[in-house]
Amino acid sequence: MIHDARLVHIPRTAGTSIATAFDLEDSHRSAADRRKLDPEGWESAFVFAVVRNPWWHAASTWHHRIQSLNAEPDLPRRIPFAQWVREGMPLTPIRGLHQLDIEPYVYDLETGDLLIDCIYDFGRLPEVVQDLRNKLHRPGVEFQHHHRAEDPRPPWRDLYDGDSRLIQRVGDRASSLLDSFGYTFSRDQAPGGFRLDFYEPSR
Repeated sequence: MIHDARLVHIPRTAGTSIATAFDLEDSHRSAADRRKLDPEGWESAFVFAVVRNPWWHAASTWHHRIQSLNAEPDLPRRIPFAQWVREGMPLTPIRGLHQLDIEPYVYDLETGDLLIDCIYDFGRLPEVVQDLRNKLHRPGVEFQHHHRAEDPRPPWRDLYDGDSRLIQRVGDRASSLLDSFGYTFSRDQAPGGFRLDFYEPSR
């Protein structure tokens, strides 16, 4: 039975909404940093993260960090998406991490160890939430995706305008870990299922 859970919150993957619903700490720290702060608690907890189709993730990040909030003081406001991708998708790091680089969030980069038990697919969020209800024995939890856009934004694929070079650039940057989900540009969801289980520690 799972008595404790830890969310490794990769930005733009509904982490705030999940943390709020299940009363979890909401932190953008890497798994390695958080394990150092509480090694015993970390080892006994169910640790998970949510990842997103990388092309969708890049589009959402651009909308949120650059187009909407202008949270990047070193970049001109409303820099076009295509230009941002061509320039390497620059972002001000959050706690030293670029939010489109997945490995530093979930691996110990010194040892190469994967520090989480499960990775979920953002594209199947209702299934993710139901699985967490079951795992955490919280069947009555109500979930609301706080940052779901209620705006006239066009579909995220439109930002790429069919430009194969932009699609390739984002795909090349995507984590090898995401390859395990089999993401493609043409589908929001991972085709193979809503979660990847890596190991299940003794409880």
